[in-house]
Amino acid sequence: MLGGGDRVGAFERMERILVPYLGPNMAKAALEVARRKIGIVQPEVGVKPGELEPLIEHLKPGLQVFLGPEQTQRILGQIRAAMTWSEKRP
Repeated sequence: MLGGGDRVGAFERMERILVPYLGPNMAKAALEVARRKIGIVQPEVGVKPGELEPLIEHLKPGLQVFLGPEQTQRILGQIRAAMTWSEKRP
C-alpha cells in the first residue's frame, strides 16, 4: 500500500490524525503499543503494505473505549484515506 519513502512518514501521519482526539502523548503511545503487538520492530522503516490493517485493528479497541464506536470508525477511515492518498502521490 505504501511505497518507498512514504512508508517512513506513515507513523507520523497516523499520529497527526490521532493527536486532536488523544493528545500527543497518548497518540504516540497508542501507535507504539499497536506497532509492537503486530511485530513492527523497526518503526524507522515505516509501515509495510500488509501491516496497515493489522495496525488499525490493534488501535480500534482502545479508541472505542475513549471515543466511542462511531468516532473511532471515522478516525480509522481518516487514517486509511491518508495512507491510500500517500501511495498515489508522485
